[in-house]
Amino acid sequence: MAPSSPSTFCSLPREIRDQILTAVLESELSPPTYSADYLQDRMHVQEIKAADREYGEENVHYHTRPVLISGSSLLLTNHQVCAETRNVIYRLEDSQMLRYKLDCIIESEKAMYPTWLKVPALSRWIGTIDVDFRIVGVRDEHRTNFFPGDGGPEQASWDSLALLNRFMERGPDFISPGKGGRKKIQVGTVAITVVPLRNRRRDLSQ
Repeated sequence: MAPSSPSTFCSLPREIRDQILTAVLESELSPPTYSADYLQDRMHVQEIKAADREYGEENVHYHTRPVLISGSSLLLTNHQVCAETRNVIYRLEDSQMLRYKLDCIIESEKAMYPTWLKVPALSRWIGTIDVDFRIVGVRDEHRTNFFPGDGGPEQASWDSLALLNRFMERGPDFISPGKGGRKKIQVGTVAITVVPLRNRRRDLSQ
């Protein structure tokens, strides 16, 4: 009896293919380690302003590397896989199950470093964005950039507003040029988790 030939992806039952496509779309990166390499390829952008002062982005270090979109390679495979991937994405959108995940390191209340861990597909209909704020370093009230000086909101509030504003207008690519007239992204829920303070600079994924 001749050995059976291995099955190809497209020869699998449709329900199994959909499960595989969903698993690929929902895969996520591990949280980055806090190191000198992590601080590379970052830039400042300041666009949110109030009166004669600039708020919101002076402490945010945006990544200049391209955002990894989990479904990009699937959409470029072939017509069948592309069509089935789009169908899975549409179902996730319709059921409010499309989830993004953002990791954000706050260093000694001086700087904020956002990094996307999960972006299944580019979409204007996001069910949930999970945001993990990981706090590192030592708080120094005399040197912090987040301490309010005029009775207004803390600087961290403006920084978080800047992140949300950029996402709503540009999507996950925070530093892409703004497109006037483009419809903003709609988000059902923003789920925030704050990881307790660590006073030693080490691998935060432990």
